[in-house]
Amino acid sequence: MSDTDEPVRIAVIAGTGTAAKRVLPALASSRQVSICAMHGRSQEKLAAISTAYPEVATFTDIDEMLSTAEPDAVLVASPPMLHIDHCIQAFRYVSHVLCEKPLADDLRDGEALAELAAVDGRTLAIAHHLRHQQAATFLRSLVAQGSLGPAIAASARWTFALNKASSNAAWKLASSGAGIGPLLDTGVHCVDMAEYLFGRPAEAARLASESGLTGNLVMRFESGPLVDVTASWEAAATANDLSIVFERGSVLARGFFAEKSCPAITVTGPEGELQKTFGEENLYRNELEAFAASVRGQADGREPLTTAEEALAALRAIL
Repeated sequence: MSDTDEPVRIAVIAGTGTAAKRVLPALASSRQVSICAMHGRSQEKLAAISTAYPEVATFTDIDEMLSTAEPDAVLVASPPMLHIDHCIQAFRYVSHVLCEKPLADDLRDGEALAELAAVDGRTLAIAHHLRHQQAATFLRSLVAQGSLGPAIAASARWTFALNKASSNAAWKLASSGAGIGPLLDTGVHCVDMAEYLFGRPAEAARLASESGLTGNLVMRFESGPLVDVTASWEAAATANDLSIVFERGSVLARGFFAEKSCPAITVTGPEGELQKTFGEENLYRNELEAFAASVRGQADGREPLTTAEEALAALRAIL
């Protein structure tokens, strides 16, 4: 892009679900990024988007949308089994793609996408909104500074009771058993946060409940700590916390794994307990504006986006 005063224009593939619910409202007042076009299968849903956001062109055909709208970048918001096809399609028209998590639901597709992203001049980032907040920056700095000593172990949990009547329940429940479905759904956010804090996992082991609707993953990271991740489609969403135990203290971020930003973190060290508070942030706006900055080639101090290689490492740990 040559004119950095103009917002980065993004077209969305399969955007009538999560993107319409979260992204469009989040970007309503952004001067850095805008949604110029939206693709979907449902004419009814697209009509509703046109009514609420008349500036957004709507399409039922992806190639028609990308050739007509001529966006600067593409957001792929489809289910994971379609990511490989939709990213390939997007890269025919643009050099910058933000893909919904997980990278894929199959290791071979994930590896193919990582290879696709390795082409010079291309950006393939994976949408993990939790990185894009003050609380995550604080935690990463705390780990890096080592004021509490090295991290020894961490626990991350994101559970909820899946509404089996929801529009996305069918493809979610059609995923592989053995706890893989929930781990690829919400658990992958926990794995990504662990990568953001500790680097790459060296090894991993997975267990599942008898129903297959709850998965547990234990990872040992190259930097040292053991990380325990639990994801569930059958448990209450009342303890979706992140905790880290260091050599000389601990941190607890209650409710960290959510759609909203984390309001507070409790740090306990040799000198006692400290409550660190944070202002409310729209994580989806932060994420899209960070992506827009990368499209422009700007390093504006925002937290780094999840790369295809990082997302592939998370996929390997889960699968």
